[in-house]
Amino acid sequence: MKISASITDFPIFSHVKTFFHEFHEAGVDGVEMVLGIKSRWQLNYIKQLSREYQLPITSVHQPAWSGTGIYFDKHFVEWAKELGTNAIVFHPLSFTSFASRTMEKYLKKLASLQEEFDIVVLFENMPKDFVYKKLYLPPYTTYLQHLEQTNIYADMYGLSLTYDVSHPELKQPQKELIFQRMFPKIANIHLSSFVRGHHHLPLNLGQFDCKGFVEYLVKKQYKGLVTLEVYYPELITLGNTYDFSAIAKSVKVFKEILDRLP
Repeated sequence: MKISASITDFPIFSHVKTFFHEFHEAGVDGVEMVLGIKSRWQLNYIKQLSREYQLPITSVHQPAWSGTGIYFDKHFVEWAKELGTNAIVFHPLSFTSFASRTMEKYLKKLASLQEEFDIVVLFENMPKDFVYKKLYLPPYTTYLQHLEQTNIYADMYGLSLTYDVSHPELKQPQKELIFQRMFPKIANIHLSSFVRGHHHLPLNLGQFDCKGFVEYLVKKQYKGLVTLEVYYPELITLGNTYDFSAIAKSVKVFKEILDRLP
């Protein structure tokens, strides 16, 4: 089982090459590119770096603006294909409930894109925070109920799933019935650890049972992507601060678990 890591536009003054170099040194096997302002204008350079550091683009993440409901075009799907992947992570719309007409139109668009461009839509479960609070309206007020609802809509529109480990704050998701029901549709796992209210920690910190979870994936012969989404100490920072050692430690934890399995 291989492991990728996510590259975003943050830190703002960081360089894409730094991420490829440091991720290569950390031992990751591939990269998920979060398409954004910087990456949009560096597609050829990203392809060059991917070859240079032997880190294939395993998936891409939709641009932030496409998940707001303000502006959505098809160009980023073409960018994904240009980068060599057909796997694209999509969020539900922000500040919008699943039951709304706006969300219905959005989900129909995702299903249409999947068919038109032969892509795999990886629909992600979201945290219970200000941006996504409408996904937790009654009767779907808990993390488990949100996963139930996410699974229902993925079924309804024929979408695959990205399971983000941190967002539902489940220490052992593999023991939850809803996760087991979601599992056949999961094609990407955003892997990190967490403590309550603090997500995307390295795998050597926090409360997540990484060992038990990875053992479950191996036992069930999981064939999808595993993508480190570790933003430590914080996701958005204006400087060049990014703790690449957190990625290296997380890769080490993951690969040591695999190495110890019979």
